[in-house]
Amino acid sequence: MLVIKTKEQEQFTDQAWDNYVAHALNGTIFHQKKFLGYHGESKFDNISLLFKKRDKIVALATFASYDDKGKTILHSHPGASWGGFVFSKPLSYQSAEEICILTIEYAKKNSYDEIRMTIPPAIYQDCYNDNLAFTLNTNGFQHSKRELTSVVDLRCNRISLDRSVRKNVNTAISNGLRITNGDDDLDLFHSLLHENLSEKGTEPTHSLTELTLLKKLYPQQIEFRSAYTDDEYAGGMCNWKVKKDTWLVFYCCYKKKYVPMRVLNLLFYDTLTRYRNKEAAFIDFGTSSINMKVNEGLMKFKENHGAYSVFRDTLIKNLNT
Repeated sequence: MLVIKTKEQEQFTDQAWDNYVAHALNGTIFHQKKFLGYHGESKFDNISLLFKKRDKIVALATFASYDDKGKTILHSHPGASWGGFVFSKPLSYQSAEEICILTIEYAKKNSYDEIRMTIPPAIYQDCYNDNLAFTLNTNGFQHSKRELTSVVDLRCNRISLDRSVRKNVNTAISNGLRITNGDDDLDLFHSLLHENLSEKGTEPTHSLTELTLLKKLYPQQIEFRSAYTDDEYAGGMCNWKVKKDTWLVFYCCYKKKYVPMRVLNLLFYDTLTRYRNKEAAFIDFGTSSINMKVNEGLMKFKENHGAYSVFRDTLIKNLNT
């Protein structure tokens, strides 16, 4: 039988936690204490749970506690794109069932009103296994959102690019656009990103200070790519190696006047070729839906670059019913 412990009860260090995540079947940068710690101690009340059997770890989970409109929420994890349970071996049905029950019991014992969890898309599992998804559903977790994220399988012998993509890439090159390492362009990148997003009524998830800190924490896992024509900055990409063989396009920005010159096609094509040459398995171009409404133009653009859709699910469990 499994038992549930907090990280503090087990005197489990951050380094030991991150080492487990690094070798897990479905661990990503978003499960690491190193990543979650960039928020600082005061932003979230972090709760780290270990599930053990005969003193051996079966799974880990990062949560945080906060109040939302009078409800006390246990959320995995509000400071990351996703959270959920991390395991080093495929979970048996019995282990998955016990993990769900223990999590619910922990939440009830500590007077939480609701559990929220965003699950990593399927491509982030080395060994695909739906036992946990099944037991979450049978124990009363319901989908609050099912977003579509656009991914490219780089293991395919031939990526299915639309014919227009190569034509547009050639157009970009003939217009004098080129891609360079953009690690020294963070100020330019963030300023243009803020400009792009403000036009849509939103802003970057990370401040310039936070993005600079994350780059220092992950110098090899967070890359910036810049598009230039002559000496003018035309756009950029911020790509995260969230797992040993998978890169996530976290941000993309561009100057509008270079859109007809196909700067976006060149940036996306650079991402495809760069990480395929690095022998990555997948590229995640990010979500193409918001609150379950698809941006059809964005979706088509990504599909033209070889992408298809997988779910990024958010689940909730109401503990007061």
